[in-house]
Amino acid sequence: MKKRNSPRYRQKKKLSGSRSLLLFFRLHAFCATVARLDPRRGRLVDYEKLPAAVWDTVAPHFSLPVDARQRAEIEQAARMNAKAPLGSSREYASDAATKQAVASIELRRAIDSFAGPRLEHLVRLHAG
Repeated sequence: MKKRNSPRYRQKKKLSGSRSLLLFFRLHAFCATVARLDPRRGRLVDYEKLPAAVWDTVAPHFSLPVDARQRAEIEQAARMNAKAPLGSSREYASDAATKQAVASIELRRAIDSFAGPRLEHLVRLHAG
């Protein structure tokens, strides 16, 4: 039986019927899945630390050497927009600020109260 006075129940009720609810539960599922992963088998990488995390964190974790030529190739590839139509080559431009600007207040509150602590837990769990 659901506890109607629990913070999680109140949060679900508050978000019900909104697009934010879908995003909220997708993030919850992601965090739950990552929390079950064995931190010895991989690394959680902050998106904003890419592409440097490839040679600073990921490659060393798997004992993979990255020489200067490979690093230059990774840096060049990272400058390109991976979502550009096939055959076109556009430089990557972050859209994070735009997406954050249009996030609803209810989504921001849900992230602050629910996702923030879980993401912090994942970072601690998977810290190198």
